Amino acid sequence: MLIMRTLAVLFLCFFTGPDAVYIKPLPYIPSPPVPSAPKSANIQIAVVGDLMCHSSQFIFAKQTDGSYDFSSAYEYVKPVLQSADLTIGNLETTLAGEGTAYSGYPTFCTPNSYIDALKDVGFDWLSTTNNHSYDKFEKGIRTTIKELNKRQMPYHGTFENIAQRDSIRVWDVKGIKLALLAYTQFSNIPLPPEKRYLMNFIDLPQVEADIKKARKNGAELVLVHYHWGDEYKREPNPYQRDITQKTIKLGADFIMAGHPHVIEPLQKYKNTGNAQLDSGMIAYSLGNFFSAQAKRYTDAGIILRLNITKNEFGKFSFEPDYVPTWVYSGTVAGKRYYKIFPAEWGYHAWLDSLGMTADRDKKVPLKLDGNHKARMQQVADDTKYIVELYKASPKFAKTNRPQQ
Repeated sequence: MLIMRTLAVLFLCFFTGPDAVYIKPLPYIPSPPVPSAPKSANIQIAVVGDLMCHSSQFIFAKQTDGSYDFSSAYEYVKPVLQSADLTIGNLETTLAGEGTAYSGYPTFCTPNSYIDALKDVGFDWLSTTNNHSYDKFEKGIRTTIKELNKRQMPYHGTFENIAQRDSIRVWDVKGIKLALLAYTQFSNIPLPPEKRYLMNFIDLPQVEADIKKARKNGAELVLVHYHWGDEYKREPNPYQRDITQKTIKLGADFIMAGHPHVIEPLQKYKNTGNAQLDSGMIAYSLGNFFSAQAKRYTDAGIILRLNITKNEFGKFSFEPDYVPTWVYSGTVAGKRYYKIFPAEWGYHAWLDSLGMTADRDKKVPLKLDGNHKARMQQVADDTKYIVELYKASPKFAKTNRPQQ
């Protein structure tokens, strides 16, 4: 009998094709060898804040042929975004699909080419659940998902059905397996109870279930993105602090967030639960990355970079750094232009030496005046203060400056 069973196993090994169903080894076969140690890996994840589209922003993007091109706004931060292995942002608008009824605040609906620009400048993944996700009701959510899928832009937070809501995908980034999960505290327009599956809300039992499913699906690291808090407040409220502590206990490795439209502090924490990292990081709010809001603090954001290492034994560590950003908005030759700049000390002098332009075709010259330069310096100082308020002390990263 032993000989017959052995011959059967050998037959399966040598005469079944590559599509054959895997057969579990019989009990008497010796245990498989211990797998080799995981290969080491190093990756950089860049996370930015809110990606908005007020009406003045899509008017700026409109071209003479009637199309829309947002890419020139990102010209001077594109090298930073593209240098990361994974770049993440919060899409705080809906997409118009085949329609042209674009709108800004309070119910956002944006040209589809907004996503084309994000892909062009280096974005790899978007959180799609926030207080504006339901601005155009169920149709808006479905249209946005359709346009994202058409452009092969990964996302999490809004869904077409319950099955999508319940599936958790894991991404392999240069040998490190990641789960990216997104949830919102609220929606400006309430969803019907039977349609709650269209959006992910902050519900801790659900967050716990998703993290467990992500681990079961092979995720080594779990990043949770929250949309929460009080607008224009520079420190987290009690709700944010409470949810943070509970999410840490559920095993999230990193917690990134938006909605206040200003930068809130970064904070390192000691991981518990089933997190892989000994310590993680919470970014209570990453501010506005692209927005028409122009008051102090609202025209600022950061590109937070998580430099993650997995050693040859499968142990993880990370070091954070950041690039402060400032959104220039000004009128040149009768038209409003927007440009995201790294808010580095002395950076504007180098930019001036290049002969900057404001538009895609580089025909409209852009010159920062003394007020703009002072504003950039103020953003840099404000950002350094708030980022380090809770003694996180990430490194200030010099920009990979574009070649002109």
